[in-house]
Amino acid sequence: MQETSETYLAAVHANPRVVTPMALIDLGDPDAVYDEPFAGGEILPFCDTEHLHNRKKVSDKTMTTLEHNIWLLDGNAELPEKDTVISEEVAAAFDVMSGEDGTFGEDAYIEQPVSNIQVLQAVTLIFADGAAEGWPVEFDMQIYVGSSIVWQQQVVGNTERSIVLEGFTVYDPTAIRIVFGRWSLPRRRPRILEIYAGVLEEWTGADIYEMDVLQSTDLTNLTVAYGNARIVLRNENRRFHPRAKDSIFRSIEDRQAVAIYYGVSVPGGRVETVPVGVYYMQKGGWETAATDSSFTFNCVSIVGLLADRVVLLPEELPETVQGWVEVLLATVGENFTQRYIIDETLAAQTLTAAHEEVEALTCGVLLRYICMAIGAWYGADAATGRLTIQKISDRQGTYISLSEQYGYPAESAGDEWADITFKLANGVLYTVGGNNSAAEQSQKIDNPFIRTEAKALTAAGNILRLCGGSKFKIAGRGDPACELGDVDIFETIFAEKVTARRYKQQLKFSSGVMQETPSWHIQAGWAAEYAGRAEITADGVWTAPEGVTQIWLVLIDRGSDGSPGEDGTWNDSGQPGIGGQGGRVWVGRVNVTSGGEYGIVIGDNTTFGGSYTSADGKRYDSGWGDVYTGKVYAAPGAAGAENCKSVTNGADGEPGSGCGGQGGGGGRQGARAWNGEKWVYKRSPVDGGAGGKGAAGCAIIYY
Repeated sequence: MQETSETYLAAVHANPRVVTPMALIDLGDPDAVYDEPFAGGEILPFCDTEHLHNRKKVSDKTMTTLEHNIWLLDGNAELPEKDTVISEEVAAAFDVMSGEDGTFGEDAYIEQPVSNIQVLQAVTLIFADGAAEGWPVEFDMQIYVGSSIVWQQQVVGNTERSIVLEGFTVYDPTAIRIVFGRWSLPRRRPRILEIYAGVLEEWTGADIYEMDVLQSTDLTNLTVAYGNARIVLRNENRRFHPRAKDSIFRSIEDRQAVAIYYGVSVPGGRVETVPVGVYYMQKGGWETAATDSSFTFNCVSIVGLLADRVVLLPEELPETVQGWVEVLLATVGENFTQRYIIDETLAAQTLTAAHEEVEALTCGVLLRYICMAIGAWYGADAATGRLTIQKISDRQGTYISLSEQYGYPAESAGDEWADITFKLANGVLYTVGGNNSAAEQSQKIDNPFIRTEAKALTAAGNILRLCGGSKFKIAGRGDPACELGDVDIFETIFAEKVTARRYKQQLKFSSGVMQETPSWHIQAGWAAEYAGRAEITADGVWTAPEGVTQIWLVLIDRGSDGSPGEDGTWNDSGQPGIGGQGGRVWVGRVNVTSGGEYGIVIGDNTTFGGSYTSADGKRYDSGWGDVYTGKVYAAPGAAGAENCKSVTNGADGEPGSGCGGQGGGGGRQGARAWNGEKWVYKRSPVDGGAGGKGAAGCAIIYY
């Protein structure tokens, strides 16, 4: 959950409350390149000129630059250290100064070279926001193509610190120049925060008819899930008009960003905002009303941008998580390669794959494979919109009382899997038992980063810990500060309290109010529900401990014996015996009575309480892996050894494992030679060995 103030928490849970939608629109070319700017009066050395196009509209601090009265007594201004570039956002200041009447000489200009912009229809200028810094009252904006000015506009009488100039269309611009004529204060240096090739402006409830945000992820990494946003704007002035030559409609293209916020009114008339994500324009993601009175933007999160794109692979593939993420984002565009946040412990982990294993994959599939292999989950950061990869944590969320719900939570069964099969190295299939062998679903995974049994067991464990149990849909009032992955507590019928993890939420504002704000939660996986484990390998009685009313039960029956190896003869070696089959495995949840006694029989079939039997289970080609111990049960026995010099019996299955016995060894061929008159015998043929005995099964109880 995002950090907020106590006043925000009180206001967002108040009844009534006032919620306001806000959106920062970015209609600039997502592939635009901004080169180093220059000025007639040099840009002062403490300024980081990269900040001139970083889409940030407010400064972090004011720097003192020997201007009249700018070093205020309240300490808001700082002196820059010599030869030090300020990392915080500060307005770029120039080495020229206005006169007593606020006017400048010829050197008061700044030029921002640009490239890789197909069409430019607007420029956003944002000036310093400090009270003592002033703003330009008169200035010219000039747009260049090569050495020619192709569009120019003079602004006079300006009183705004943020201004969007539009009403033109320039193809392939090369530079934007701002020439300052007069400043609002005498003896001031020009200061500018942002020179942005496009529209960069804030929309509020006065501009927005409707804003509908849906955030979603898949914590198991079995599917690609992502957020989307729909924003319906007032368009009575036809600013966005597909058929009007003077509208900025042609500036709209896919991958442009919209940062979305919700503001909550707090005491004192102030609005405290929290971000809910940055969403990117879909290709063709717009529509108009029949009267053109509204205009709709349809956007997706950064995961949505990646989802269906085929990954563009470099010749030399990366070998770390961070390297793979940068390759994925480069597929979206060069300007996206650094838009990620990864836990430090994950970024440097080694991940390798061959070209042929990944070249046909989409970025979305490759993203979830990366997370599956390292035990993480993917998402989009609410504050920055960046792609996030992080470990599952127990980050605490919010408490949702019944009084804040429009009805009782809807509960349904979580996903259950009969088994999960991984394709390992050399095409070997390895099956791990699921959370219910009677389930109708099986999962098959061909993840190029998971090619060993150990990695498969770990990945399966991470998946199953987030399956099963119950899913809940809560019709709450909505809190924009809540984040996916939060562990929330909510009330159900009879004031029962449930803990579950948030994996989807909707925040919709329409007709002046926030409405349709459900959230979806899944309980922690079944492993978190059970404190004890018992493995029973002999007939007996199991007593349910006090307070235990449900168990997760695994029943494994006897593995079959391996077949004997063939005897060797004088002409051929005997064929080795075939390994026996592994036993059948039944898995499921079982309700029990606290303190009740349940008979267990370990035989050809394993039974529990007379009602549950391994005979109703299934066999697994590679055995059933218990993801919480790493042990493999009910595996088929190996084939017997070849060309045995002596009688070699197959090994028995490990007691209590339900594994099949090994096949008997094949006897070695005898050796003899004909000397023209008789056979000369060097060694006798060896008899084949007996097959190993299949192991009895067991009952495993999680309680």
